[in-house]
Amino acid sequence: VPDALRQSPRLQAHLELVRRHFVALRDALALAHALRRTLVLPALQCLCDRSESPKVLPSCIYEASDLKLPFTCPITHLIDLHWLSQLQPHPGRQGIDIREA
Repeated sequence: VPDALRQSPRLQAHLELVRRHFVALRDALALAHALRRTLVLPALQCLCDRSESPKVLPSCIYEASDLKLPFTCPITHLIDLHWLSQLQPHPGRQGIDIREA
């Protein structure tokens, strides 16, 4: 990962953006839990397409792709929704209802 970060300033920016998304989602989960409300997941922006291939760096998109950056990425690019829906705040208490916008 350190080599990839040196090769791609866009990847650095993407990871910082994702970090901010996670902070906001953490806060939103806490509020939804405290208020006993459904968390409506917002549309999130991404600066890199998801890929395991090193060829995607440094541009953060697949070759010959017409993807325009930034783009609204699927929430599944960032989090496992099934895992998130199974979170239990405390034993014996109801989990947090989650849906996409």
